[in-house]
Amino acid sequence: MHFSDYLKSVQLLSEEQFLRIHAVPALIFCSQTENFPDSDDNKKTDAWLEHKTVFFETSSETTNHKTIAFLRKSNRNPFKDFITVGRAANNDVVLNKATISKAHAFLVQKGLMWQITDQKSSNSTYVDGNKLEPLQPYHLHDNSVIRFGFEVQASFYSPNGLWSYIQIYQPEKYQKLFSNVKHLNKNLSAFGDL
Repeated sequence: MHFSDYLKSVQLLSEEQFLRIHAVPALIFCSQTENFPDSDDNKKTDAWLEHKTVFFETSSETTNHKTIAFLRKSNRNPFKDFITVGRAANNDVVLNKATISKAHAFLVQKGLMWQITDQKSSNSTYVDGNKLEPLQPYHLHDNSVIRFGFEVQASFYSPNGLWSYIQIYQPEKYQKLFSNVKHLNKNLSAFGDL
């Protein structure tokens, strides 16, 4: 499903309905091929992201591609408390790129917080530009930018953060809101003359 189709499917939901449906965090992946090294490894793979809960958007003006993967546990591996990320097919989030390790990283919820841990990957994991030490957990927050190796970049969003993020794609909601505010201000101004 295209990312734009996904946005259309949630645009009529209230925040409460959205949060009931999307109770888990998400990674929004962005590939900007002009910003990554041009290596032979990059040319060997066609699909850069495979996952059952992925949505894809292509913009005609740019080479940016966006997908979204919800951090739900699959039945593809025995690690019940971890959301695994890597090139191997048994990961919860499969990134089909030669520069991604078979078992690249994993995410885990600790209380209300989420953490990511690099699993001694060949090309490292970075959060907000900081290289992660292997096997050392790193706390994530909304809009944390995660880079898996050289080619794959994602932003982390909690359910509330994802709700806020998708609002920027729904300007008609804001136009209606601002129209109502302008109308309210006009009415309040009329009372000021009393």
